[in-house]
Amino acid sequence: MAKHKKCIENYMSALLDNNAPDKHVELLDGIILFAQALSTDENVWLFLNSPLMSSIEKNGFLVNFANKLNADEKVLNLFSLLVKNKRLTLLNELIKNCKDKKDKINSINNVELVSSQEFSEDQQKQLIKKLESMGFSNINISSRVDSSMVFGFKLLTENKVYDLSLNSVFEEFKEKIARN
Repeated sequence: MAKHKKCIENYMSALLDNNAPDKHVELLDGIILFAQALSTDENVWLFLNSPLMSSIEKNGFLVNFANKLNADEKVLNLFSLLVKNKRLTLLNELIKNCKDKKDKINSINNVELVSSQEFSEDQQKQLIKKLESMGFSNINISSRVDSSMVFGFKLLTENKVYDLSLNSVFEEFKEKIARN
């Protein structure tokens, strides 16, 4: 996984470093659109991964595909390189990386809420207020219910986990007992 992440970072830095910062979001949107379009059509996917098709045929297809999507030439070149290097399996990670870069450019803080039960709209508003008081801004909350949690919730940010679940209280309690 780390190898793939580094590979994607190399592709992205080569693409973005040679462009003005105001063009970055446009290129990232183009990459996301192109990748999603390629990955949603099974026939396209099979064609581009087929060992029976030549690189010239695959590249010709990508050019036509890019024209239909009005894709930037740099986006086309990125996908031509991915096909040539047989790295289309990285598309989902590429999409995630592009979305993360866009969020960073737009100063959006993504927070994942993992809870034992669904949060109400009021609870989410209170949570956003609390996060704002902690210094977060432009908060984008995604949530999921984890049935293994007994009670409480966890907040997962880019670089920190806030665990306010009963499970974590039990774990702390077990550690204290084990130490004594």
